[in-house]
Amino acid sequence: MATICEMGGVCDHSDGGEMELKREIDTTRGEWRKVRDVRLALKEKLLSLGVAKSEIRRDKKYRELKKEQERLTGILKRLEKRLNRARSGKVE
Repeated sequence: MATICEMGGVCDHSDGGEMELKREIDTTRGEWRKVRDVRLALKEKLLSLGVAKSEIRRDKKYRELKKEQERLTGILKRLEKRLNRARSGKVE
């Protein structure tokens, strides 16, 4: 049975697993955005201090944030694959 969710979209309550995957994806995407914002803010700060772009890429904190963002990207891809399989009716 489909109903209108609080967020304005249509929710399908027949599959709780799909809803859980959507929540997990939203949470992970939020984390990804936070890490991205921190990384870009650091980049802007370093650029304003006159640090060269090649040196920014070598900055330890910048590299850690980039690595974390890449890790979250991989997690998002796997979660989205699982969601798409669930939607298509394939069993995992």
